[in-house]
Formats: sequence, structure tokens, C-alpha cells
Amino acid sequence: MPANVHAGAVSPVLPVPMISLMPGVTLCRLPAGAVRGGAAVELYHCLEGRLEVCSGDDCCYLTAGESLLCRAGAQAGGPLPVGTGVVLSLADDAPLPATLLPELKGRTPAALCLPLLEHGPCFLPADDGAAPLLSSIASLAAAGEEAVCRLRLLELLLQLSSRDPAPRRSPPNRCPAIQAALAKEVHRYLGDHLERHVTTAELSARFGASQTSLKSCFRCVFGDSLFHSARAMKMEAAAQLLRESDRSVLDIAGSFGYDNAGKFAAAFRDVVGMTPSACREAARSAACTAPEGAPV
Repeated sequence: MPANVHAGAVSPVLPVPMISLMPGVTLCRLPAGAVRGGAAVELYHCLEGRLEVCSGDDCCYLTAGESLLCRAGAQAGGPLPVGTGVVLSLADDAPLPATLLPELKGRTPAALCLPLLEHGPCFLPADDGAAPLLSSIASLAAAGEEAVCRLRLLELLLQLSSRDPAPRRSPPNRCPAIQAALAKEVHRYLGDHLERHVTTAELSARFGASQTSLKSCFRCVFGDSLFHSARAMKMEAAAQLLRESDRSVLDIAGSFGYDNAGKFAAAFRDVVGMTPSACREAARSAACTAPEGAPV
């Protein structure tokens, strides 16, 4: 089953959605990639942000450097939360040639990893030895360094094949898919009501879930509290208004439920890193100094 992917892009960026690294192994970028048909095993790796991987009835959320090895068929993505990464798609129908690495002769890429899946998906934390190899593979593939990229891939496969298949620790950010869907609905609701303060009691009544459950599933999916996420969305929208309109700071503050310019300025500085006035001045300075025809 091809993976459904979506995330906010940064680097490294593969020049095409899918790259064949060697027989039986493809590397797909997230977002915009499509997992190779016929794969038996998939290894997801988060490069930046927060990457969703759903397998069966559960979803887990990888942060930068974390990886998840699972059987093919996982769904990676959705528009939220925002993250970028790659997935190695490993087939079970293409034995590795002896010319690549004698120790792996005749074994397929997927077969090397399947023992690790005996107890379910295998989570690899950011301090795991596989993390730098996966990041290196992504960077080398993006740079077109195919030969070195294959060497790193063989090193990764050899490392994974030599591991003890004993149960490994579960992903720290994992929740049932139904709770993940609830968290995203709550996030959309917050985004639709930036003009006022939405309480957890209101959310609890609207979505038919306890306040404790809402807070827990929301933090699992987005890595932040309801309060901080709502405030961040408000300040990002306010920053856009400051850059693109001549409305007063107090008027803009009122549009997001603030009746006190000082409290608004403090919240804005916490999120954006500068005062509202400095944000507007920076936007105007950029417009004054930008070359003709350049985007501002």
C-alpha cells in the first residue's frame, strides 16, 4: 500500500520524489514521495519537525533524528503536524549481489530487517547508531553522491541485521489513531477561532472527551499544549497582519482576543522573538531594501 505523505519541507531535499539506491531499496522523500510498490519493510526517519507514521490502529510521532521500522503498509503524513523526512522502502524479492558486501550475499534488504519486527514496529531513538547513517543517506542522495550513499546504506543494513531482535522500547509519542484524529479536529477548531480564547472546558463539551484526554492526545500529536499551540497560531496570524496591513497594534491585538496591548506584545515576543513594532519595522525595511522585482 503506498504511503500518503505530507509535511513541511526543509532540507535535505531529494531532487525527485523517489530514488533507487540499489536493487530492492528505494528512498522516498516525505512529503511528496510514494513508497515503492512491492516493499516488505519500511524505515521512516524524521529529519526535522514532527513526522506522523500510522501503522494499524496506532499512530506515532517522530521528532528529528528518530526512526520507525515497520512492515509495509504504514501511512505517513497528513497536513498536520508539520515535519520532513525520508522513508527507505525495502523489498523482499531482490537478493543483494555478493559484489556489494560478502556478508550479505543472497539476502534481501527486507530479510535483513524482518527479525527486528518480530514484536511489532521497531522504534529507533535519536541517539541510536542508525540515526546518523539515515541522515547521511538522505543528504548524500540529495547531493547526488550515489556511490558513497550506497556505502552508508550497506553499513546501515549490516548494522540492523546484526541486532538482537528482543523487544525494544515503544515510541514515546504514540496514541490510537482515533485520538490522533481528535487532536487534529481540535487543532482545526482552534485555528478557526483565533479571535477569542477557547477553553479546555469548551473543547471538552464540543468534542465529547474529557479535558485530560484532550490535553494528552493533543500533546502526543503536536508536541505542545493546547494553550501554547493556540497562542502560536494567533501570533503567526498577527505577524502576517503586521507585515501586510497598516492596522494599529491594538486593533490587531483585539482581533485575537487581547484587550491589552502589553499582554499581546509579551505573547508576540515569546512566539515571534521580537515586539510587534519591530516586526512591522523589519517588514517595511525589507520592502525598502529589496531589489526591484524581488519577493518581499
